[in-house]
Amino acid sequence: MWRSGRVLPLVSRHLTTRRFERGRNGEPHKERKRTGVIQAQPDIVLFGNLKIGGGKGRCVANLIPVWDRLGIKVQILGYRDAQLFHPEEFPDSLGFLHLGTRERLPTLFRLWRYLRKVQPKAVLARHHADNVLIAAAGRLPGVHSRIVVEARNNYVASVRGGKGKQRKKMAQIRRFYPWADALIGASQGVARDLREAAKLWELPGYSIPNTTITPSLFEQGQEAVDHPWLQEGATPVVLSVARFAPQKDLPTLLKAVAKARQSRPLRLIMLGKGPEKEAIQQEVRRLGLEEVVAMPGHVSNPYAWMARADLLALSSAWEGSPNVLIEALALGTPVVSTDCPSGPAEILENGRYGRLVPVGDSSALAEAICRSLDHPLDFDRDEATRPYTVEHAAPRYLDVLLPGKERPA
Repeated sequence: MWRSGRVLPLVSRHLTTRRFERGRNGEPHKERKRTGVIQAQPDIVLFGNLKIGGGKGRCVANLIPVWDRLGIKVQILGYRDAQLFHPEEFPDSLGFLHLGTRERLPTLFRLWRYLRKVQPKAVLARHHADNVLIAAAGRLPGVHSRIVVEARNNYVASVRGGKGKQRKKMAQIRRFYPWADALIGASQGVARDLREAAKLWELPGYSIPNTTITPSLFEQGQEAVDHPWLQEGATPVVLSVARFAPQKDLPTLLKAVAKARQSRPLRLIMLGKGPEKEAIQQEVRRLGLEEVVAMPGHVSNPYAWMARADLLALSSAWEGSPNVLIEALALGTPVVSTDCPSGPAEILENGRYGRLVPVGDSSALAEAICRSLDHPLDFDRDEATRPYTVEHAAPRYLDVLLPGKERPA
């Protein structure tokens, strides 16, 4: 165990950034009082800047009720903009505590004090910045919790296709992740690539798929959608559910749709928002697709749209384990995807459950779209989605977080 005098300077050097530590007006963020309830001796603490609407929060919300039925006591510990997401789904036994901090160093200090006082058996984070904080806290004196970091996206691919920010992230991974007790990847590719690129040979790595399939997914899939293109008998609709960001490579999807329309009628609905929306709109106009592409923005229930679409298309340059492919398979909607690192090939069994095409190849994607609309693949839907049920994943998390005798009786 390192002394705090050696850990804190390293954390300060790596984590103190002008952009994070100050608000948009350049003024320092003001810390606030801690709020919530400290649960006595929780088995698992879920730490992070978790919010409503994020995929990470959704997967956590799916896990907690199953853990509760198994007698696991859970505390959510937040900072910055964290809030108690999906509270209507959580058991009364769940504890939620906001540390009252925004800046990273004050957050680390309060996290350290919390862990020393409460001594939970395990701490789990699911985002890079949160991973760094729990790994650093775990090296400070008096902390005996098992520290588990999780990678839900392919950081290695993002670094290769990114700029200085992504390279700095990899440097932080090499510095801080070895201080954790275990690493969980959203797919085998995510865990393997990260351990190899960051040389995390001594850090035990595990692959646990996203907890995507729940009864509520099918219930929401049956809800009505008020959009004329999704009425029965209308022109076939290809659906995209993706953030408007470089990772999703939506220009390739638009080019594929333009090429596919040369051989058959179809329309494209793009659900989502993001920094590249204006650029995507310009590409739609350049390709002359204004009459066949709709952008409703972010919707609270994309599953109803998925259930009524004729095909879901994913054109990403990289992923971790894309939930949209799993959700569409569960709802009976055919899918096509780029064979990007990592996740699609594992989810689709190398093309058995959905056609795969090379990244950035709009012609191959157009062909896959047409073939999937005309000749959908035949497979066992339950077999394809079983690994992504919460009942399957929740015990696997416990094997990593509370191994052996540490598991509650």
